[in-house]
Amino acid sequence: MEYIVNMDSSVEEDMAMSWKPFGAKEESETLVDGVPPYMVNSVIDWIGQAELLLCYDENYYSCFDEMELDSRRRRSLVSEFDRKSRLDSYLYDANTKSYFRVKKHMNRIGLMYLDYLIEKLDELREDHDSSLVSGRMPIDSAVEYLYEDFEKILSESGSKWRVGKRNGYCGMEERVSPMMQQIADELVESKSSASQLLSDAWHSMFGRNPDYSKAYATAVKSVEAVVLPIVEKIYIE
Repeated sequence: MEYIVNMDSSVEEDMAMSWKPFGAKEESETLVDGVPPYMVNSVIDWIGQAELLLCYDENYYSCFDEMELDSRRRRSLVSEFDRKSRLDSYLYDANTKSYFRVKKHMNRIGLMYLDYLIEKLDELREDHDSSLVSGRMPIDSAVEYLYEDFEKILSESGSKWRVGKRNGYCGMEERVSPMMQQIADELVESKSSASQLLSDAWHSMFGRNPDYSKAYATAVKSVEAVVLPIVEKIYIE
């Protein structure tokens, strides 16, 4: 039996630690790619929680308010991943925790599966809105908790990846400086005609499968979407 932890934000803040390894510099110089050994346990636990929320047995009841994984729904989830990734992951009949403890499996599809789960969680939130998980907490709250928990794992591990949210699309993207991130967030959230183009350009540039040509071309279009109406107005006047 497993369950999704619902931790009050104030309690979580009280438990937050500012500890850094003795002798380490205040800021890490290099962000790491992939899933290094010190991050594996946290990632495996998170994957288990994500799969549970996506595939819990809706007919299971426990007096302890726990949730049970529906193996049929979980196999369906993995089958869709294999189809969309065009890979035979060998995860279909495997135990998730045991599977990802094998280094070659984590290295081969770890980040890809994490990215897939993030998107599926977002779809779940959109489809069910404020529906309750096993009669306990809203699905959107459970998804948000998982996002925040995963971002915490990535940040504390010095990962080059973060959880990105752009115009309804959620997935892993490359971590950039806080100032640059703030500027991009403000522009994308402006809901202007150029915001969707900028969002597409951002994901093409910093997503897990960057397409720099597309990023450049889309960024140019986003600038044109802002500038051209201004130029046309000046010309008419």
